[in-house]
Amino acid sequence: MMGCRGGYSYQSLAILAQQAWKRPVHCIPIPDLLIQGIAISNLWLARLLHYSPMLTPGKVNELQHSDWVCDNAPLIRALPAWQPSIRLQDVLSEVI
Repeated sequence: MMGCRGGYSYQSLAILAQQAWKRPVHCIPIPDLLIQGIAISNLWLARLLHYSPMLTPGKVNELQHSDWVCDNAPLIRALPAWQPSIRLQDVLSEVI
């Protein structure tokens, strides 16, 4: 997918979502300790009730990583005929 140089902020993702769904989208900040507590609780409940947890402490660590930007320049150099052609804003409504 074609990206946004420097990555997307939560606010820019909210704007893209508003444009795709044509309704307000709000970012709701959740404190780190609260989301970690929910993830730990969910993991223990999943073990107890035998289901696959969606939110785990490991997933929270991934989501809270400070730099989620990746560079596809090495891929483009390795596969010169390939160029990204899909923009997030063009497919966002389809993904959800």
